[in-house]
Amino acid sequence: PYQAFPAADGPLMVAVGTDGQFQALCRALGREELAGDPRFATNPDRVRNRELLVELLTEVFRARPRAEWTALLKEAGIPAGPVNTLGELFADPGLVGRLLVEVEHPTVGRYRTVACPLPGAWAPSELPPPRLGEHTAAVLERLGIRRG
Repeated sequence: PYQAFPAADGPLMVAVGTDGQFQALCRALGREELAGDPRFATNPDRVRNRELLVELLTEVFRARPRAEWTALLKEAGIPAGPVNTLGELFADPGLVGRLLVEVEHPTVGRYRTVACPLPGAWAPSELPPPRLGEHTAAVLERLGIRRG
């Protein structure tokens, strides 16, 4: 299973790509019998029986909140984490310092936005977006178009 599942308090992304990870997932969920089930023994088997497997796992994941699942699955070596809403993203102190920046916009004032993820990218993420038409003359000039 490589998808989002509904946990008790919202969606949880789980990324199980190998047979070993699936076995670890089943142990972590307390559903070891699924790892031994011939319908789910290999990745092709799980794909063939995906609908049933997703139904069984959904029932398990609904029982606990995302934070509990994330901690439990991390300990088991399973890539997993909450699918955050924008509100949750902007409220997460671990992400705010790394992924969000405050910028000053001439019309709306200060606000937080997503930082540019590329170090040394062509445009610093600290710059606000331009106002409508702010760079039109410069762009047209670079294209060799004269306004007149």
